[in-house]
Formats: sequence, C-alpha cells, structure tokens
Amino acid sequence: IPAYALSLTWGKMPTYIIVLGVLGAILQVISLYFLWKVARVFIKLIHNKYRLLSIVTLILFFAYYSKILLQFASSFPSLASKAVLYKPYFVIGYIHLFTLGFMSLFIFLLYVIFTRRELSNWGIILFIFGIIGSEILLFLQGSFLYLQEKSISNYNVIMLMLSFLMPLGLLFIYVKQVFLKRK
Repeated sequence: IPAYALSLTWGKMPTYIIVLGVLGAILQVISLYFLWKVARVFIKLIHNKYRLLSIVTLILFFAYYSKILLQFASSFPSLASKAVLYKPYFVIGYIHLFTLGFMSLFIFLLYVIFTRRELSNWGIILFIFGIIGSEILLFLQGSFLYLQEKSISNYNVIMLMLSFLMPLGLLFIYVKQVFLKRK
C-alpha cells in the first residue's frame, strides 16, 4: 500500500497519502542495503568466470538503486511536480533507466546463467554505452532546461546516434547466438 501511495504523490493528494508514499519510499531505500548484501556475493561468484557479466551486474544494480533513489526524491510533491514539467527528459529517463538499464540487462544475465551460452562482448558493450549515453543525455538536457541554461545543441541527433548503439549491440548479440547454434 505505501508503494502504491508513492505513485499517487504526482497529483494533489491528502497529506496521509503523501506520508504513506514517503514511508514506502523510505522502506525501499532501506531495502537497498539488504539487496546489496546479496548482490555482492553474486558479483564475486561470477567475476572470475564472466568478468563482463559482473560489470553488467554492477550496472543493472546501479540502475535499480538509482531508480529507487529517484523514486524516493519523487515522493516529495514539490520535486515530483518539477519532474512532470520536464517530462520528456526526467520521466522518460526514469522509465528508460528501469526498463533498459535494469530489466534488459537482467534478462541478458538470466539468459547467460540459464543457457550457459556466451553473449557477444561487443554487443553488450555497445548496448551498455547506448543506455548510459542516452540516460546521461536525457538527464543533462532536463537539468539544463530546469536550470534555465542553454539546451544541448543537436540533442535529437546525438540521441539518435546513442540510441542506435542499442539495436546495433543487439544485432551483434543475435549474430553470435546464430553462429554458436551452427557449431
């Protein structure tokens, strides 16, 4: 219930809903400590055998932690309303942080664990650079606009180029999987 109340803090809500939302956000931040204890052990286990996957794991946990911390910040209505004003950057960045930065990398990790097949290193690297670059660009552009600074020139072209790295990385991963099946 507190986590659901957290999603309601974007609008004008009674004080008890906001307090419940803040409580939910605080509980989620506290849970990060326990998640990190488990994550550390997992990263140590896979580091020697799958060095790139241990980096992927670190990035996906960083994305998840960032999501929880941004959710905590958004539990305060004044910050949430400002984020909505710059929706194309902060809200989209937040959604991409979770879906691309966490979920897609988690799926890659599960795929390798359960199939014991390798992914293309170049594919993963390109995909990760696409995620990180586009996230930085989204949040930078939103921050510049919020601070009433000059926006990033050629923002759309840069975003297109960074976003292109993700399907290119997926293509490398796909080609390697097809090549491995033929062996």
